[in-house]
Amino acid sequence: MVNALKIRNNRITTILLSHYFCDLIVFNSFYNKNIVKSHNFVIIEDTFIVYDIIMNINWKTIKRIRQLILWGILVFLSYTSFSKMTNMNSFLLNIAKTGVFSGYFVDAVAYGAIIAEVLSIILIIVKEKLGLLFCLCMMSAFSLYILYLYTNGLYEICGCGGILNGLAFHWHILINGCIILLISYLLYEGEYKKE
Repeated sequence: MVNALKIRNNRITTILLSHYFCDLIVFNSFYNKNIVKSHNFVIIEDTFIVYDIIMNINWKTIKRIRQLILWGILVFLSYTSFSKMTNMNSFLLNIAKTGVFSGYFVDAVAYGAIIAEVLSIILIIVKEKLGLLFCLCMMSAFSLYILYLYTNGLYEICGCGGILNGLAFHWHILINGCIILLISYLLYEGEYKKE
């Protein structure tokens, strides 16, 4: 436990280091404050007000980051589903080239992927937690599918459309992994916020 109190020209600089939380709080005051000693701490009035202000700023920043990630995922899903819809023949051809699906199953998988992406967008907007869970399952399924293709030597290039079209396996799995981590963070942060 470290306590430091330094008084110079009516200016108090207090450094509190808590062995419980390993928090370092530096509080500068240009006024003399009532100093209270409490359980190996030097506490100055208004320290908790400053701490609350800092915590509110942090929560506001976290909320903004969370919204930015959420909007990023929505834009990504919108872009990929729109690219697949506008280049449907190319998307169908990429699925058929793998040899995993044939006949009507190629169409079912292609339309199913697009419907799943559009449904996840709608669910995220309408019921965020359910949409994120659905999106997490969808992205995990997509990732398992491309892992299956790669391990069996069937993966040629990404057929997601747009700028993602033609991605090598390692880039595709890296992008999917990042999206899965971001969705997991949003779900965790959403649960933590409720507590």
